[in-house]
Amino acid sequence: MPQDYNEYYLSDTIAEGAGLGKRMWLLKAPHRAMIGDTGFLGAVVEEICPFAPWQKNYPVPYHLTTPQLILHSLESRKDDLKISHDLVQKKQLAGASFSLTKSTGLSVEASSNVPGMPVSGSLSIDYSNTVKMTYSLEDGGREEYLRTGDLVRLAEAVDGDSDLIDTHDPTDIDDALIVDAVLLAKKYSVTFHQEKKIKANLEIEVENYGKGKVTFTRLSDYSFKLTFSGDQDYMIGFKTIDWDDLDDYS
Repeated sequence: MPQDYNEYYLSDTIAEGAGLGKRMWLLKAPHRAMIGDTGFLGAVVEEICPFAPWQKNYPVPYHLTTPQLILHSLESRKDDLKISHDLVQKKQLAGASFSLTKSTGLSVEASSNVPGMPVSGSLSIDYSNTVKMTYSLEDGGREEYLRTGDLVRLAEAVDGDSDLIDTHDPTDIDDALIVDAVLLAKKYSVTFHQEKKIKANLEIEVENYGKGKVTFTRLSDYSFKLTFSGDQDYMIGFKTIDWDDLDDYS
């Protein structure tokens, strides 16, 4: 298992102003968003706690147990918990933008694909020269999330004992994390700001790489934009909450 969050993520912190808060795990390789019972919202994921004190704890972006275990637990107890609203809340974010910078932990050097793009393959870009990445969400960009209050009600219903969430599942939720929000988009762009001039033939590389889903725009000698257009949602990032932290909201 990787011992540093930047194996999976571009950053865990985004600039404020997009209505997303500051804490968001941005995936280096966005995942195709699953639907129905295999979605990621309400999932339980493993938390990695590196030994080195300067390294951050981080979630592994894969299901640790039954997909959407927490969401399904809320659904099955919805009447008992006296929840009348939709469990999955949605915040439309079309037109929103946010930036990742080296000063807030941006890490792209170890990327095997083009950072932030859900298309396999690579471009001849020296990412060590990338000083900032800016995301811009188009129509359909949104955050789907679970209300913290609903999670608190669930925790109170089992007296804080996560083992009672699913007595058939041995996973210790106390030692894991709950995915309480996901950032989804079908179309979005990522602007790369470089310290050195970008290559003259990068546009041709993108045409071969993008397979019609990624377009290139040169903004200056030091910046360019990649726009992704897909036929279904991709998960760009997500947030997590610790089961034990729900006590703080009671």
